[in-house]
Amino acid sequence: MSPAWTTRRPAQGWSLFLANANYGFYLISNWPNDAIKVTTAKAIAKKDTWQHVFLTYDGSGKAEGIKLYVDGVMAPLNLEVNKLTTSSQAKTPTRLGQRSTSEFFDGAAQELRFYNRALTGSEANVLAKVDDLRALLTAKPNPRPKKSCSTTISASAAPTSKSPPPVSSNSKPSSNPSRP
Repeated sequence: MSPAWTTRRPAQGWSLFLANANYGFYLISNWPNDAIKVTTAKAIAKKDTWQHVFLTYDGSGKAEGIKLYVDGVMAPLNLEVNKLTTSSQAKTPTRLGQRSTSEFFDGAAQELRFYNRALTGSEANVLAKVDDLRALLTAKPNPRPKKSCSTTISASAAPTSKSPPPVSSNSKPSSNPSRP
C-alpha cells in the first residue's frame, strides 16, 4: 500500500499558468470531464520582462466567461475544454507558484489581487497603466543637467525576471472572491 502522500488525487480547483510562452487558466471540478481550460491564442509571454497579467471570470461555468489581459490588452483565447457543470471547490488551500506537490514556478511576482466581481476591459487597462505610473513616480530622478530647466524621471519597466507566475488555488473560485 502506498503512503497517503504518494497517492495521486484528481486535479481540482483553479490555476493560472504559463506554458511555452502562452498564458492559460484551468477551472477544474474533475479533469477533464468537468472542467474549463483556456490558453492564449498566441505565445505572448516575454522572457525576462515584467508583464501585467489580469484574468477575469464571470462565474458562468463557461470558458467564454474568462477574459485574460496582458499589459491591459485583452488576449484572444483558445477554448480548449468547456465542460464545467459542478463546483470546483477543493479542500486544499491556495498555493502561489506551485501546483499540488509539483510544477513549481521559477520566476518573480510583484502583487496578487482578488476582486469581488469581474472587472471590465477598461478597468484592466487602467490597472496595467497604474502599475506603470507607480513605477515612474517611485523611481529616483536623473540628476538635472546644469543648463537645463527640465527634470527627467526614469524607471525600469523590465527588471530582470522570469515571466509572471502561475497562481494556483484549490479553493473555490467564484464571481465573489474577496480582495486581500
